[in-house]
Amino acid sequence: MATPSSIERHEHSARIIELISQGVSGADIARRYGVSESAISRYRISRQNLLAQIAEDDGTDPSEVIGRLADLSDSARTTRKLADATSSPAVRARAITAELAVLDRLTRLAIDDTTTARLAQAVTPLVRSIQKLCESFPTEVLDVLADYPELGELRDALKAQKRN
Repeated sequence: MATPSSIERHEHSARIIELISQGVSGADIARRYGVSESAISRYRISRQNLLAQIAEDDGTDPSEVIGRLADLSDSARTTRKLADATSSPAVRARAITAELAVLDRLTRLAIDDTTTARLAQAVTPLVRSIQKLCESFPTEVLDVLADYPELGELRDALKAQKRN
């Protein structure tokens, strides 16, 4: 098992990871919590690499993978609750193991609430629409996105796509 990153070992790791997931800039997080911007960047990259690996193994879009993990989490929770109420200790243990496996996958992606996963799944068509608009109207789309600092990563990604 890999050694936890400095972000994961930090006393405020849950809050830092939440801010990273929300797209708060690395400089702001570093200033607030005394962590290096490079550690934040490495954490973001490792999370993206993990999701890319899952998507590649599965052959599907990353947002679909996240949605499926959220569905599995819901099913595993329901199964565990049923097993707790009606099954033998062995069946309960298998249900708990299954639920933990799904939750482990979600937490490795820094998703600690399936609502976040559902939101990511719901936003994907919007982002794809913005990508298509940017193909036809790159300057206009990038100018509009510049008005929203919290969409800086999307704007940067679209700029990079435009260059390629």
